[in-house]
Amino acid sequence: MAYNTKKKQKAYDTKRSKDPKRMKDCKTYARKYKDNLKSIVLTHYGPNHTLGCCWEGCTIIDIDMLTLDHVNNDGYKHKTKSGYKVTSKTLYFWARENSYPDNLQTLCANHQLKKRLENLKG
Repeated sequence: MAYNTKKKQKAYDTKRSKDPKRMKDCKTYARKYKDNLKSIVLTHYGPNHTLGCCWEGCTIIDIDMLTLDHVNNDGYKHKTKSGYKVTSKTLYFWARENSYPDNLQTLCANHQLKKRLENLKG
């Protein structure tokens, strides 16, 4: 909604941004959007495009336990244009926006840790 003076517009924007119900609705929407995106991306990278861990023999399907993993262990190289690391939810956005590149896979948290420990052992 546009007002004819900057003062009225600022008052409207301030009131609107501090409305607790609106803030709660925005947070709820954002959480649902992120959870839906996470589900879509993890399913794409899961075994046979199903939600699950790609580690052979693993049956974990709990979305809270599943994560994206860089297949070639090169996640440290993965940075945004501004130089920040791409992690967590930004990685889900990045994967979708870049047409789901082949360098990612879905792993459960346990197997991602196990993979990392195996790489550290050499």
